[in-house]
Amino acid sequence: MQYSSKRNPCPVCGRNKDSDCRWNDEVMFCHCGSSFAPPQHLKVGETLIVNGMEWALVKTDAGHSGRAFVFKPHRQLENTFNYSPHIYKEQKTKKDELFRIAIQAFEDFLKVSKAALDAGNFQECTLEELRKAKKLIERAVEEGKELKTVMLQMQRNDRRYSDYLELIDQRNKEINYLKKNADSFCWEHLGEIE
Repeated sequence: MQYSSKRNPCPVCGRNKDSDCRWNDEVMFCHCGSSFAPPQHLKVGETLIVNGMEWALVKTDAGHSGRAFVFKPHRQLENTFNYSPHIYKEQKTKKDELFRIAIQAFEDFLKVSKAALDAGNFQECTLEELRKAKKLIERAVEEGKELKTVMLQMQRNDRRYSDYLELIDQRNKEINYLKKNADSFCWEHLGEIE
C-alpha cells in the first residue's frame, strides 16, 4: 500500500504533507483534513477519474479516524433493471391472476376434501362405497400436498397466501387423520382393497 508524501502525493486530493492518505490498485483511502480532502460534493456511488481510471466512492467516514473516503475501481452493475409504472402494473396484474388461480384451486380442494370427510361411517359402507371413499380421500391428500407446496412458493412474493396456508394445514390434518382411520379399518376388517 502506498502512502501520501512529498514525493508521492495522494492521487485524489493531492495531499503531500503527511501519510494520512493511502492506496493501492484495489482501494484508495483519502483523508478529509483541513488543507487536503477528497471532493466533498461526491455521494456514495458516484465516480471520479484518477490517473485515467474510474473510481467509485463506496464509503465515507471510514478509516481508523473515521475521516476518510473510500474509493474502489468502478464496476458497471451487470443486473441493472429499469423499473417503470407500466412494468409494475404488468407484474401486479400477473400476480393477481396467479392469486385468482390459486384461490380457485383452494376452493376445488375444499370441495374434494369436504366430500372425503363426508364419506360416512366406514362400517356402514358397502365394499364399492369404501373403494370410492378411499380414492376420494387419497385424491384429497394429494391435492392438499400439491396446493400447500405451490402456495408456500407463492407466499414468498405475496403475503395474501398466509391465511389460506393455515386453512390448508388444518384441512390436511383432518384428511390425513381420516386416511389413517380408513387404512386402519381396511387392514383390520377387510385386508388390502383396491
